[in-house]
Amino acid sequence: MNVVYSDQHRTHDPPYQFNVDHLGAYPECARRMDSILDMDYHHGNGTQSIFYEDPNVFTVSLHADPDRAYPFFPGRSGELGAGAAIGRNRNFPLPPGVEGDFFLDTLALSLDLLASFDPDVLIVSVGFDTFKEDALGDFELTLDDFTRIGERIAAFGRPTVLIQEGGYDLKSLGRCVCAFLSPFENVLRHPRQIAP
Repeated sequence: MNVVYSDQHRTHDPPYQFNVDHLGAYPECARRMDSILDMDYHHGNGTQSIFYEDPNVFTVSLHADPDRAYPFFPGRSGELGAGAAIGRNRNFPLPPGVEGDFFLDTLALSLDLLASFDPDVLIVSVGFDTFKEDALGDFELTLDDFTRIGERIAAFGRPTVLIQEGGYDLKSLGRCVCAFLSPFENVLRHPRQIAP
């Protein structure tokens, strides 16, 4: 079993570093896999920075609007990649108070974009600081919402690597993770149903 350590906030620019020692093998893994979906209250500025000019990796991030949330500067919808990778980076900055249906609509759009890229593997950085009881965020996602999010991703039809990012309400974190992972149980029992 390979363990991949990640940090969605690591960049090449020191002012934006956050937990910088955790990136590990993530770039090498993603360069072979070619799609990253980042769902966390905070924009995945490190992920964006690393792959912004890489045409072989499509990155999508759903996060709080950087006008009001860390890391404050990157994460805007007009940041689309550079050079040969223009169009391979998409950001969906979300307003305060986001509830499940709005988040799921944005997720559906994100998955459609990723499907058009036809990735072999999907890497998902999932943060649970989007939970309604998490003090570091202002989203209103519930445990049922995390299950529905997991269902959408499990149904994407690609081998999937899951990496846990944020989540700071320790009393609820385990329940959030279990709710998100529960749809993947059927995938593990019947892997041929998901493989193309």
